[in-house]
Amino acid sequence: MRSFKGVYASDINDFIEDLPAPPLAFRTQLYRQACGGLYSMRFICAGWLTPLPRVIKQLAEKFPEEKRQAVEEMALTWVQWLAWDTAIDKDFERRRRAEIAGFDKPTWAHKGTYRKEIAKVISDKGFDPSAIEGMLQESFAFFDSGEGGYYLKPETLVLNIALEHKWFRCQSCFTDSPHLLLGHCPRCGGHEITEFDPNVDPYVQSRKGFWRKPVKAAHDGKTTPRLLSAEEHTAQLSHKEATSGWVKTEEYELRFQDVLADPVNKPAVDVLSCTTTMEVGIDIGSLVAVGLRNVPPQRENYQQRAGRAGRRGSAVSTVVTYCQGGAHDNHYYAHVDEISSGAPRKLTVKVNNAKIARRHVRSFLLQEYFGEREAASSPDILSSLGTLQGFFEGTGEGTLADFCEWMKQKVAAGIGKKVQAWLGNNLEDVKDVAEWATTEAKDFAAKLSGLKPKAQEMIAREAGMNDAERTKLLEFLLSEAILPTYAFPTDLSTFRVEEWDTDVSNLVARYAPQQAISRALSEYAPGRLITIDKRTYKSAAVTANVSLTEPKRARPLFTNPHRKPYVFCDQKHCCYVEDVGDQNGATRENADCPLCGIGKLRVVEMITPEVFLPDDGREVSALDDDSDYSYATPAQFPVPLHQSGDKQQLVRKLSDRLEVFRRADAQLVVVNKGDPDDQSGFHVCDACGRATLAKVGAPPTSHRTPYKVLASNRSHARAVARCEGEIKGPVFLGNRFVTDLVILRIQITKPLCQSPRAMAAEYCALQDALQTLADALPLAAGRMFDVDFTEFSAGYRLINQSGEGASIAAEIYMFDTLSGGAGYSERVGDAMEELLKDYVRKVLSCDDEHGEGCDRSCYRCLRHYYNQFYHSRLDRHLALDLLDLILDGKSPADGPVAEQEQQLQGLQVMLDLDGITTQMGGSVDGIKVPLLAKHKGKSVAVCVTHALVAEQFRSGLVDDLDGSSVPLRPLNAYQLTRNLPSCHLAIRKCLGLRPS
Repeated sequence: MRSFKGVYASDINDFIEDLPAPPLAFRTQLYRQACGGLYSMRFICAGWLTPLPRVIKQLAEKFPEEKRQAVEEMALTWVQWLAWDTAIDKDFERRRRAEIAGFDKPTWAHKGTYRKEIAKVISDKGFDPSAIEGMLQESFAFFDSGEGGYYLKPETLVLNIALEHKWFRCQSCFTDSPHLLLGHCPRCGGHEITEFDPNVDPYVQSRKGFWRKPVKAAHDGKTTPRLLSAEEHTAQLSHKEATSGWVKTEEYELRFQDVLADPVNKPAVDVLSCTTTMEVGIDIGSLVAVGLRNVPPQRENYQQRAGRAGRRGSAVSTVVTYCQGGAHDNHYYAHVDEISSGAPRKLTVKVNNAKIARRHVRSFLLQEYFGEREAASSPDILSSLGTLQGFFEGTGEGTLADFCEWMKQKVAAGIGKKVQAWLGNNLEDVKDVAEWATTEAKDFAAKLSGLKPKAQEMIAREAGMNDAERTKLLEFLLSEAILPTYAFPTDLSTFRVEEWDTDVSNLVARYAPQQAISRALSEYAPGRLITIDKRTYKSAAVTANVSLTEPKRARPLFTNPHRKPYVFCDQKHCCYVEDVGDQNGATRENADCPLCGIGKLRVVEMITPEVFLPDDGREVSALDDDSDYSYATPAQFPVPLHQSGDKQQLVRKLSDRLEVFRRADAQLVVVNKGDPDDQSGFHVCDACGRATLAKVGAPPTSHRTPYKVLASNRSHARAVARCEGEIKGPVFLGNRFVTDLVILRIQITKPLCQSPRAMAAEYCALQDALQTLADALPLAAGRMFDVDFTEFSAGYRLINQSGEGASIAAEIYMFDTLSGGAGYSERVGDAMEELLKDYVRKVLSCDDEHGEGCDRSCYRCLRHYYNQFYHSRLDRHLALDLLDLILDGKSPADGPVAEQEQQLQGLQVMLDLDGITTQMGGSVDGIKVPLLAKHKGKSVAVCVTHALVAEQFRSGLVDDLDGSSVPLRPLNAYQLTRNLPSCHLAIRKCLGLRPS
């Protein structure tokens, strides 16, 4: 129903009377407008629920004529009373009722009886309150035995719009009511009543006028209210429902085109809120307007989205783009022509990449093998190679043993020449392509044989699943990076909403959106709220992807023999993460951190979730908006126990301090450590997977499973009353993956800190500079190669180099985010010098050329959605100074005295408030110093040293005032700007004062 003109018309009563049983969704809207709680602020004095005229007339006719007016008043106020308490329409879902009321309570049924003060008013007028209650209950309500109370019957009620009606305000309880009860307040029975006109009442106009005025304008015929029905069109809704066979996005596309299968309950869709799903050629007809909530990644994306408007002869069309905060949106906001009418990008394809060619050769071999054999046809492309069990455990054709035998024959027949015919001869570091292809064919058979144990573990886990649910052979090979993935993500996690469907008598996944595991670890983490199709769910469990008949779905996550613990330093400001290899890591618990020397190593159990679930598939109340936030770290490059750079290939040396390497098949880890402040992880049941943040508290020892368990014959589903699993904790949620890296190795030499063991300010500043450079690289590479910066990801680590007296080194690593890689990181390695000198510097310069550069970082240069968790650490000035040092050998220098004076203004104010005499720009032995502090005959000079310069390498005023009559206290600029109170205490100590 697109227009609600009829609802606000003067003949509203007749309109509702023609609908004795209006649809539930429509009734919900009416009651929201009429009832208390959240919605009373909008519609009080505009509309309220009242009995249907014919029903109230039938009731009044049972009394003498002189009492009928009083009976009508009692009926009006009694219905109003129950509606105020939201005892309306038993059909409402509990969450809907809570939304209407603005709160939740155990039972919504009303006792249907009068309060003592109201009963007294009625009896004083000569009526029997009990008799009146009985008549009203019978006429307008029904008794719910389960809740022991009454609910109003929707078919006996109407929404009454009477904007000129005078209202009444009780001076005792200050309740506003459209009717009085026999001259008294219907809420408290008070008799001090004031009549008021809501059209002029100051309270109504100030508090309710915002919502009342549009209703009045519609009622007076000045405007026509419209209901805009909006739906989402995203990949979250791409799951096909087992019961209807519909994909939600397909349904919304048809409704958007006014193709309606059920016009009453599923009206036309007016607004589609889309993601990139609308870029794939879906025909939804002619549009008059397109709104973009951010700037698309590239010109092609913009043209594809904006081009939806104005097709098929539309005379006028509008495209509005909202530029959000972020370097990308800010750039195109300043250069609109580049996004709206820029020339298409030049597409380049790197055809000589041996690693990508290897995957295509494997794909070719499988195609040749299965193409020579009869296979059952299937509309599902993932089923084209058959099942995992059939290939690895079967006998005869289409099995691993048969494939290995076939491969021997093909190698003998010279399959390498056949590969060379379509692959060509231009392959990096390969002289004879035919010979290389022959070797790859042999290695492929051996690699598949090596994967057999892992495949058998998965087969055993999926016992009990039907064929549609089991992992297919093609899925398995894609997840193991055996075959080319064409940039489609393979490490996926699902947020599955399971419901029992009575139509098919089965437990079905109503919604099953998927995310790459690196994002799912944050967005689906236990405690997070997830909104799907206007429904909100709270993540409550992590499990494996197993049969729905399995009551202990999380057990495979904890018994997976391939998982390794997560080993890291417990110091929040230390970035050390360790790879323990094939060891269990137990011996590393409480070992001294090899990097900082202060912290202790923690060894924490880590599992990789495959499925996230809400509690029993239920939505949460609109009032439950408390999301438990936790975030996954950026991809970390763990340091192996025995550090070795043998696998790293030197690309080029850019300076004495900077080298560029490539590293193939490096293992990175993404991990969610729970609460970001204490890194206490999660408590997880090792049987059912019920999970909570450790800081929230562990689930009870005896608890329900967060999902229903399907009977083996699939005839019904049951909720397991008690789970016997053990609550594990702390547990981290994480994922390890293999990718190719381009690495910047930076030698941390003089004047930078030589050892992180003191965790000094210069060490923290160094880490912030490295983090900033790591974040600037993807932004710069995106501009350089004219691609979306999210195609890249980067991080950093610090390592202790082997050798006597060797300093530490920093490694900034960068990789393609697309599964299988797009070859960008390789191009970055080749163009690193130009990237650093031109594009990275431009990103870090912000708007300095216009004199408007930010203090440390902003949305015009470095900040964006994906690095929001550490915005405070980004400092473009530190990154630029570090870049100058490692590229050009330009050592960081202290700022001039005038600049130091400005930096010390905050400290001066603190010292003055502390009763310490200060002088800005004073002189010591004829040398000007930024700040002098004096107290009871003692003096100290204060200066500011560069944030990156280690204490032992400080110079400038430190050298000039060496041995002077007044001691000098240098303060690190990083400490001064991040921890001013500690600088204040340091000066007090120099003056012989105790800590205040």
